[in-house]
Amino acid sequence: MEIFLTSFVSLFQSILMIFLIALIAGLLVRKKIINDEHIKGLSLITINILLPSLIFNKITTGLNPGEFPIWWMIPLIAMATTGIGFSLAWFFWRKQLPEKRNLLPMAALMNAGYFILPIGQIIYADQFDKFAMYVSLYIMGISPVVWSFGKYLITDPAKNKNGWKGLMTPPLIANFAGLFFVFTGLRNYIPAFISDGIEILSDATVPIATLILGATLGALPWKFKPYLKELSVTVFIKLLAVPAVVFLILYNSPLILKYPLLGDLLILEAAAPAATALIIQIRRYGGNQERAGTILIFSYLACMILIPIWLSLWTSLHH
Repeated sequence: MEIFLTSFVSLFQSILMIFLIALIAGLLVRKKIINDEHIKGLSLITINILLPSLIFNKITTGLNPGEFPIWWMIPLIAMATTGIGFSLAWFFWRKQLPEKRNLLPMAALMNAGYFILPIGQIIYADQFDKFAMYVSLYIMGISPVVWSFGKYLITDPAKNKNGWKGLMTPPLIANFAGLFFVFTGLRNYIPAFISDGIEILSDATVPIATLILGATLGALPWKFKPYLKELSVTVFIKLLAVPAVVFLILYNSPLILKYPLLGDLLILEAAAPAATALIIQIRRYGGNQERAGTILIFSYLACMILIPIWLSLWTSLHH
């Protein structure tokens, strides 16, 4: 119990620090010091330049297949985790489909990068390069699901025209490019001025992503009362049921004994709130932004307590 409490306090303080930064960004939005165009511009820069730079940098500098032969499992685990969320959400809402279909991605798709990377940079500062490499591989599994199945379910069917082009996002391309340079050995021939430049860009990803997260949440409309049932069920699935299932599976997995940091990451990802990319999709293609925003905001508030609980429980029982 003492190990759990010590770990919980440390984790809560770390996550609180991130939320304070995000809160300031949200207040700047509410005060109209930052507007929607600013958020959109920062998001485009992050998605198209900063996050791909971080992914490419961490894979080309941190991935050694000989030392980490199970690297390919991380994208598959990411997809399987979303599958757990979709299955549980379908079970709860199956009698009210398709009208409730836009609740399924809110319960299944996590904020795998913007939210998890800042946590890792604080909690695992001495192992952040490895942690970020794991996150990059996890995003490789999440990104196609978010921008295909997730986009289809969360947005207005009349305005949502799905196509393969939408799947090839810059972060996903950066994953494939990084793996190509690793397995061909070309990473050894990247000039220092290029790799150093990419690293400088990658270092800016986490702080700017934290600001974007806070600004995005600060700009969202929310009304708890009209959506209380949808909110309660969705948050229960995303922040309690999914991490509980993943926890039980990982607890009995021998792989985690060899890769304890990976186990921590998988618990964090399973317990992470819904992806803010879903709001971006609703803004672009239409959908119920008020309900999605309400669920998103409550999820992030709830995870301030729930993530430290899950990770503290995991570390006290498994480390």
